[in-house]
Amino acid sequence: MKFPRAALLGLLASASLSDAAFRRSAFGFFSRPSSSSSSMVSLRGIVAPEPRERGAAPSRDRAGAFDDDINPRHRATEEEREEGGEEEKERRHRRYRLLTNEEISTRLRSLAERYPSLCTLTSAQEAFGLPTASFTAGGATVESCPYDHPRHDNHDNIFANHTPAADPTATAAAGGGGGCKNWILTIEDSVAHPPGSTSWGELPEVFLSGALHGNERVGPTAVLEAAELILEAASCEALPRARGRNGGGEGDGTNAGGNAGDFGDGNANAGDVSYARSSSPVFSPSDDEELRLARLCRSDLSRRGISPSYRQWLARLATTRRIVIVPAANALGYEFNRREENGIDPNRDFPYDQTDPSKCMRTIAGRTINELFRNHMFQLSLTFHGGMEVVAYEWGNPSHLSYTSPDDEAQSQIATGFSRYGGGWSPSSPSYRTGPMNDLVYYVRGGFEDWAYAASWDTERVIQCDPSTYGGYDPQKTTYQGDDDDGGGGGGHGGGIGLAHHGPPSIVQLPQVPSTMRQTDVPPTDRERVEVEIIKSLIDSYFGIVRKNYIDMVPKTVMHFLVNHVRDAMQNELVAELYRDAEVPMLMREADDVAQRRETCVEMRELLGRALEIVNEVRDFNTFK
Repeated sequence: MKFPRAALLGLLASASLSDAAFRRSAFGFFSRPSSSSSSMVSLRGIVAPEPRERGAAPSRDRAGAFDDDINPRHRATEEEREEGGEEEKERRHRRYRLLTNEEISTRLRSLAERYPSLCTLTSAQEAFGLPTASFTAGGATVESCPYDHPRHDNHDNIFANHTPAADPTATAAAGGGGGCKNWILTIEDSVAHPPGSTSWGELPEVFLSGALHGNERVGPTAVLEAAELILEAASCEALPRARGRNGGGEGDGTNAGGNAGDFGDGNANAGDVSYARSSSPVFSPSDDEELRLARLCRSDLSRRGISPSYRQWLARLATTRRIVIVPAANALGYEFNRREENGIDPNRDFPYDQTDPSKCMRTIAGRTINELFRNHMFQLSLTFHGGMEVVAYEWGNPSHLSYTSPDDEAQSQIATGFSRYGGGWSPSSPSYRTGPMNDLVYYVRGGFEDWAYAASWDTERVIQCDPSTYGGYDPQKTTYQGDDDDGGGGGGHGGGIGLAHHGPPSIVQLPQVPSTMRQTDVPPTDRERVEVEIIKSLIDSYFGIVRKNYIDMVPKTVMHFLVNHVRDAMQNELVAELYRDAEVPMLMREADDVAQRRETCVEMRELLGRALEIVNEVRDFNTFK
């Protein structure tokens, strides 16, 4: 799974702690369907599901496997392949296969249990009180995702406490308490950035969506594998955590003095990366065990092609940003390998460039993403699709067919970076094409990418949704202009959005520049006076340069004509200010040496004229002699 996972890592690296307030950028990753007639699913895309009778329940049999494009630099030699048996070979040549929805649910729970200080797992149902979606056929509800609803709660502490329960009316409208949950995995270093701290509130945020369309299968596995790789590298880089040992380590850097914080169980001091040197260190049994685990995980990652520098880079991704991952927003569609959620396309379900309020926010997939965007300030987002091999960005709607987005240059550079970083499916394949969705794909109304990018500031194209599905949805939740201080996500999505997790402000909001500048009675501060003087000197310098250019490049007669004959016809205020009457004498004035040269030229012209007359007289005399 070479390109999808690499593209995600490139995206995550694009969001840094220095990100200022700016429009979100949303990218779409499109994978090409395979030309094979087999029912197997490959990395090159998705094979259409086999036809079945109308109204029949879809099958959950989605067997299929595909291989990772292993970097030639990481391929083992023949001798190495003979060593270690089948388990060692599998470790060196890791093979991926498309995961089912149940396997994704199981692996998400496993990640939350293995890395409790690095990630948290919840669902849209636990976090936002949304109902679950169940498949309906012929008016009957088909059992959907039973593994998401265990009969016995073992209190495994995976989910956040005190999360709101699903609305009973909405749950009943959805067909009962069953259905597919919409899982949300959040990667953030809670030790280096304790919840509620300043650094926690200032973390840049990235959103990854694996599947809005349930039959486009690559995305959920790609985002899950990327998450697992980041978490594994970060946890390994944190080892060993014990203090008071020698600074030098054995082998492949067993001392974690270069890590970004404690990624373990949270018992150590956050962010303490200094290890005292001692001539006679004392190791406890736990120290020895952590040293052993550090050597083991570093060695294992190296065998899989993850170099020490690459491992440290992955660890930095985990500790310097917040990564919110929804492997399958359309969990129901992914469960049954169907594009829509109960016949509704989630990628037409967002309230941007729509006209009918009843035709948006009808799916749990759309509501899940809407709730996340109301509670986070995502700088970048990426969603997976199928059908072609492109990295596309805004615009992708009919209202902007002839326009580029305000951030087109930045989006183009980021998309090109993704394409170069990820490469093609194989060494002989070209990199993915990049460009706006209107040019490379096709336009849609209510698409996720344009909504995520522009709904907070292009409010003329945003409508309040009032759907009837799942017991309805509060129209105020699609109003993205509100008070930032409400803290509950009720504010505008983007510019007026509520703060993520009710924490401190993550973005410094600059005051709006007034449309008219007026002098006030308040005396300026020393800093303001200095800034004004700097601006005045810059303006004077620029004006001098422009004036010099006019003097050197424009003939005096042309300037005279412009000033005296064109000025009255010019209504543009800038031109009227530029050609001031008081400046005419100065503009018409010429240097003394220029005037002297002109007078000399006039005298020479007169002398030459006189000489020509004499020559003509001599010629006429000789002619008639």
